[in-house]
Amino acid sequence: MKQTYLLILFFLLNNFVFSQIEYFEQPDNKTDTAKERNFFYGINLNLTFGTFTYISLSPKIAVPITNYNTLGISANTMFIKFGNYKEFLYGGAIFDQFYFFKSIILHSEFNMLNAYDFLNNKRIWTKSIYLGSGYKQKLGKHSYVTYLILWDLLYDENKIFRNPTFRISFYF
Repeated sequence: MKQTYLLILFFLLNNFVFSQIEYFEQPDNKTDTAKERNFFYGINLNLTFGTFTYISLSPKIAVPITNYNTLGISANTMFIKFGNYKEFLYGGAIFDQFYFFKSIILHSEFNMLNAYDFLNNKRIWTKSIYLGSGYKQKLGKHSYVTYLILWDLLYDENKIFRNPTFRISFYF
């Protein structure tokens, strides 16, 4: 419960901290519009070590459709180790992000992961539909970070990841 309060406080304080870049100013000479760039590339990197080891690397490419809408694809590779259990997962995703006020994000995603099914002794594809929202923070002229909280609408008890999922992505 304490983590939830800290996360909410983090997002609220983020709105009051400003850098040298103003998010809501009108772009002069069209250098700040998302439509100017043909694509953004980014990465999710997750590292957890200890009794539970989780390593995830997910490169992604996003294409701006309008100044307020972006479509993208990502490749997912994950390694999980817990005790004697070790598994390598791989897959991909298609996602759509819609921006309100250039910084509030509405995110939807279709994700497929290939995992090992121990009941049937074979690898299977699991499907997820993520829906959620988040915040976009500019880091530079063409780079930004997104903070997302996502819920899997096709959630069942046999999936590896639990609801909600928190995700931080860096784009360049």
